[in-house]
Amino acid sequence: MSSCTHIVFQFLGACRRKEGSDEARKQVYQTLLARRKNGRLGRNDTRHVSSQFGLHIHTVQKVWRRGKESLAQGIVVEVTSRKRGCIGHKPIPIDLEPLHRIPLNERMTLEEVSKHLEIGKARLIRYLRQGHPR
Repeated sequence: MSSCTHIVFQFLGACRRKEGSDEARKQVYQTLLARRKNGRLGRNDTRHVSSQFGLHIHTVQKVWRRGKESLAQGIVVEVTSRKRGCIGHKPIPIDLEPLHRIPLNERMTLEEVSKHLEIGKARLIRYLRQGHPR
């Protein structure tokens, strides 16, 4: 795989961040509590905390908002994720056996490989981004 394609994969993977584990969300809330002054956060506090924990800024803002609402209602602060159980589609394995039978000159681009494997190019990119064999 060329270095240009590798850079594209790194770029595509860089913009997707997780919502964070429950423990990370609690730490985010504790960090925001420590950064507040007179009950209010500074202008870029959520941005700094989001980059510190590797979370999306909206996730940090939701954690802070939920914490403030809990305090206003006088209940114990609960900032854990509301998503429970196994979320999302089940992964469908891709059979890479036909890939080894394709001549090298016919698998030089992602379009050719996806055509031979009979899967979409976007699915192939996601598969490679996850670090599966190349």
